[in-house]
Amino acid sequence: FHNAHIYYVLFPSADMRRTVQNRLLAAGVESFTHYVPLHQSAGCARFGRAAGALRVCEDVHLRMLRLPMHPGLSEDDVRLILSTVRSACASSAASQATATTV
Repeated sequence: FHNAHIYYVLFPSADMRRTVQNRLLAAGVESFTHYVPLHQSAGCARFGRAAGALRVCEDVHLRMLRLPMHPGLSEDDVRLILSTVRSACASSAASQATATTV
């Protein structure tokens, strides 16, 4: 078994992940957060327990985005996904830089 069917990106911030996801959706591309931290899942709430906050899991969950990756993607689809992600990252980084200098 392997995870070659998953292509994820870990963004520097949750805001950037949301910006990219919204831009992809506006371009007609579905993307998903990768997982729910196990300690926050319904099954764990019922059967498991966590000893305190699991901040790394929660942080990664907020910043990770799974991009489409399957044999049905055309080269044009891949170009659209990549250009949308690049553009959204560039505009998000620029707006964050502006916000910190103001």
